[in-house]
Amino acid sequence: MAVRQSLVVEAADKTWYGVAQDARVVITRIEEDANPMVHAFLGFLESDMIAHPESIQPLSEAWMARLKGLVGQVRIDIDESIEGDVDL
Repeated sequence: MAVRQSLVVEAADKTWYGVAQDARVVITRIEEDANPMVHAFLGFLESDMIAHPESIQPLSEAWMARLKGLVGQVRIDIDESIEGDVDL
């Protein structure tokens, strides 16, 4: 059975997963307002960008090369939730 089916989550629902110290994978459904700190921080960033659009600059080629060197061949799913680590 698919993971989403067994957790009773729809395709649009967000999930979080982590690995416990005993190597178990833990998957949970994320409620929309599960982390108010993330929403508060994103709101702060949004208001700062609106107030100071002149501060927004593209990344230089040197920064892009450094970032590519740090992540190597890591594949990233831009639709994946970006919740913080949780101690299990």
